[in-house]
Amino acid sequence: MRKITSSDILNEKISELECLHEFELNELKLSLERNYNNLQPSNIIKRTYHELKEDKLFKEELLGTGINILIGEITNKIFVGNSTNKIRQTLGRVLELAVVKIVSKNNVEIQEAASGLIQSIFKPDVEPEEESTPE
Repeated sequence: MRKITSSDILNEKISELECLHEFELNELKLSLERNYNNLQPSNIIKRTYHELKEDKLFKEELLGTGINILIGEITNKIFVGNSTNKIRQTLGRVLELAVVKIVSKNNVEIQEAASGLIQSIFKPDVEPEEESTPE
């Protein structure tokens, strides 16, 4: 059996620390690579797109805003038409803003009515099946 000296213990501890250092360095490199990939602009855009795609509230707000803009533009087009009169165009824009404000306050009711209308248009009428009686 060999005698253990303090230099042997010191060398063993140095070896352990070098292994630990190598392991932690590899972990740090992997972490840095993951962070680098996550912070690339293309990955940030993709991640944000997928998060927004899954967010139901965003979809509802987007739909509501789209409806508001569409109704306002239709109102403006009906009122102004192809007129080149500046006063009529200005009044058309004011009317458009007023309609958008009214529609945005009643957004939920309008969305429900629009979805009901769309469903009634595109949903085929199903004829109830007659019950057959055994003879």
